[in-house]
Parts: sequence; C-alpha cells; structure tokens
Amino acid sequence: MKLILNAGLAFLCLNSAAFAVTYECQMTKNDRSKWVPEAVQINYDPSTGDAEVWDPISNHFLGGPSYGAVDTDNAKRVTFKSDLKTTTSRGQFTTMQYRATIMKHNNAARVTGKPLGYLNNYKSSGNCVVK
Repeated sequence: MKLILNAGLAFLCLNSAAFAVTYECQMTKNDRSKWVPEAVQINYDPSTGDAEVWDPISNHFLGGPSYGAVDTDNAKRVTFKSDLKTTTSRGQFTTMQYRATIMKHNNAARVTGKPLGYLNNYKSSGNCVVK
C-alpha cells in the first residue's frame, strides 16, 4: 500500500480549472492504517456543492478521483463527504465512508474513514493550502 500511496501523490498537481476552490492537504498525524490517505486534493465548486477528491486510495480502487459533495459549509468549517467501494487484503468488500473537514480560520484538516458495517473508524489530521 505504501507504493500506492507514494505513486498517488503525483495526482495532487492536476488541473482543477473547473472548480472554484482547491484544497491541497497533507495529513501529518495518521493512525497508520493506510485507509486514510497521507495526501488529499479536494476540488470544490461552492455554487453546486460538488467535490472531486484526488488521493492515492481513490486512485488505487477507481483509477482516478472519487466524487462527493459538501455536507456542511458555514463560517467555521467546510465538510466534504464521499463513499468509496473497496476490497480489503482478505478479499472482503465494503464501502468506506469518508469525511474531510477543513477549518476555515487556519486550514486545519481532519479526515475520517469508516467501513460501513464494521466498528472500525480511521482518522488523520493535518493542514491544507487553499489554491
């Protein structure tokens, strides 16, 4: 999975001309599970609420970005949600429910991933740069 994560970092420099806001986020505190990416790029259109999420995990399972939407957008934070169908190393299928929250006053980020139907909950935190 480490090779996939490193290879996926190349996708963070993609053209986001169709989106009004781009967040480039580096996760510095990770739970080491590898189910929450170390780097994420979120391209966001506030007029529609649509979001395109580029990260190594989406790239591994989809060959490109996953798509999501804004869950919350207020004066303090913006939260994006996206679901990704995955397969574990044991061949189990599940949907990972991802949430990324970015605090507007300092661009601190928190990303969580929850495999639906399981008790696990994966977390990471870091900072984003707004482009």
